[in-house]
Amino acid sequence: MTDEPDTDMRERARRALERSLAPVAPQPDEPSDPELLARIEAALLTLPRRRREIFLAVRLDGTSYVELAKQTGLSVKGMEREVARTIAQIDRCLERGGAPPSRPWWRRFWRRLMRL
Repeated sequence: MTDEPDTDMRERARRALERSLAPVAPQPDEPSDPELLARIEAALLTLPRRRREIFLAVRLDGTSYVELAKQTGLSVKGMEREVARTIAQIDRCLERGGAPPSRPWWRRFWRRLMRL
């Protein structure tokens, strides 16, 4: 077994985290890119409802992980995982140009195995 897929996934997660933490101040004289906004909105719509609500509460409303954990019944670590998964899924959607998320190889394998 090689460590390439694991290393690649770590690298993608690191880049997504860096992008999400980078301060972005809106430029009043610079118009926003409508195509990029449409792609981000489409990526958000592909998320499961709970994950989308958690992400928007954290990013737009500024709700803390602790507060959301109390509301949803998840742990704080669970909230961090949900946000990280959301960022990764949005990143994948933006890289693919809005294509629907593909199923992991092991789910396809498992489904075939269960049919036997």
